[in-house]
Amino acid sequence: MADGTGFSEILRSPLDEPGRPGVWWPVLAGMIVGGLVVVGGYTVARSDAGAAASTSSTATVAGQSGATTGLGDVPFPPGYETVSDVVAARPEYAIKVGGELFVAVATVIRRGFDASGVTLDGGSWTLETGTGELLTSTAVVSDPLLPGVVSVVFPDPGDAGLERLRLIERWEPDGREGSETVAVDGAAGEWDELASVDLGGGVTLEVTRLELTERGGIAEWSLTGSPLGGDVAVFVTARREGQDLGSYFSSTGFFLQRRVVRPATEGVVVLTRAEGGGELGDVAVATDLLVEVSATLLTSFPADVAFDVTGLVVATP
Repeated sequence: MADGTGFSEILRSPLDEPGRPGVWWPVLAGMIVGGLVVVGGYTVARSDAGAAASTSSTATVAGQSGATTGLGDVPFPPGYETVSDVVAARPEYAIKVGGELFVAVATVIRRGFDASGVTLDGGSWTLETGTGELLTSTAVVSDPLLPGVVSVVFPDPGDAGLERLRLIERWEPDGREGSETVAVDGAAGEWDELASVDLGGGVTLEVTRLELTERGGIAEWSLTGSPLGGDVAVFVTARREGQDLGSYFSSTGFFLQRRVVRPATEGVVVLTRAEGGGELGDVAVATDLLVEVSATLLTSFPADVAFDVTGLVVATP
């Protein structure tokens, strides 16, 4: 068992290719992260790693009939820190873009476990620099183009070296939806304190300002009842006497299907007006608005995982 081949069926990486020899394949993700950075945007990456499991779970070791070992006894590969019994992670690469530092973190999971339970798509991280400064993460970015990898965003530490990366809180997404129809007077397509949408579980979204034009608009919103908040999409249909005048949808957050996770209890959504569909035109004469809201709220779980990043490669494009 010294060579680890007996564990090939109980350990795997999200980046494993079917039929490819070897157990771990995370380094590739770190190698190509630098080529997938959008200047002025966010590193594209995604973590589908993990599922919670009990340490009492067992697996049969190949070549030893009837022999079993606890999952906690099967080591993760060198350099990976354990996040749960099933998930481990390792910083692979860092790059500076536009006054921010993006740290790519690869994840691996044990073979045979669902990769949709415990993720690192969201969370609170800290970064200690070589000068002792402690930076707090501003966002976590993921993308389907890099399964098994997330990019943790920090303010640019300048010339200070990197010392220690720490995950101190993990966030799990909680999807909510709601809608509300409100009567309006059609005054120039602008409304304040427009709608209050119940998202369930004591969470309410207030549309504090809405502006609609012939081509688009903006919706300002705030959340109550959700400590961390999350990401919000707003959809609006303007009507007059039962006929649609125009429909609008959130136009941000679709570039390369990236997902940016950060806590937010208020924000502004840019709206784009949909084309076609038999819409009649001028929304300034609307008598009522259907406001539909989709929110991905964040639920917090404690974590304490530290990574030594003194030798991490930091690139500047």
